[in-house]
Amino acid sequence: MNAIFLTQSNSLEFFYDLYKKLSSDGFLRKACFFISDPYHYHQFKKANPDFENNDFIIMKEWEMLADVNRNKFDLKILSSLEEKLDVKTLWPSVISNRRVFFGPNYAFRQDYETEFTHEEILSLQTIFYERIQKLFDDYSPEIIFSFICTTTQEYICDELSRYHKIPHLNLRPTRVENFMHYAPSVHEPSKRLVDEYKRNIEKLNDDYFYKKAKEYLEKSKEKIVKYEGVFLPTQKPPQAQIKIPR
Repeated sequence: MNAIFLTQSNSLEFFYDLYKKLSSDGFLRKACFFISDPYHYHQFKKANPDFENNDFIIMKEWEMLADVNRNKFDLKILSSLEEKLDVKTLWPSVISNRRVFFGPNYAFRQDYETEFTHEEILSLQTIFYERIQKLFDDYSPEIIFSFICTTTQEYICDELSRYHKIPHLNLRPTRVENFMHYAPSVHEPSKRLVDEYKRNIEKLNDDYFYKKAKEYLEKSKEKIVKYEGVFLPTQKPPQAQIKIPR
């Protein structure tokens, strides 16, 4: 099968390991990696110098963002896409991407001063949709892998996978210890999780579930509850490598 891996910073390592496992087991014919973080990618290539020598497609978000001034937005194209995908608006593909919708210091504090004008953001939507649709047309993906949804390409691929009826496995943290689950799209609530809840709702009176819930609540009172995305506590004072403007 042909697969697309949508990565964010260090999820690249995880999906690259998954790619190697699926390839060695004979499940993959072709693969495409969509990479969003240039700094992490630079570090990743140091540890994996042969990555770009593999026979797969590599698409880089920052290269597409750099083309914003070379392309003018076309409202007719965006309107036709909304009609084709049967969505009211494509704006969620923008607000899901903090690198586009917020300012350069979004990772450190609330920064609402985006670097892009409204016209440039519309241009970016056009660039992303056209290039990803071309990828779908030329590459014929049969499955898509991603982790939650914090980039424009993840949202777009989810809409296109729905339109083309391609399975999309979106990995998500459950926020309970280190348990994860896969959802069939980036939208909440996960239909798979809802269906599973309804299927097991009669069992919720079982003492087993109450016992497990109580154990988790007691544990959360005794020590810090940690899950993916939470910074571990430290006694060291914060060490800032950049000076954040006030």
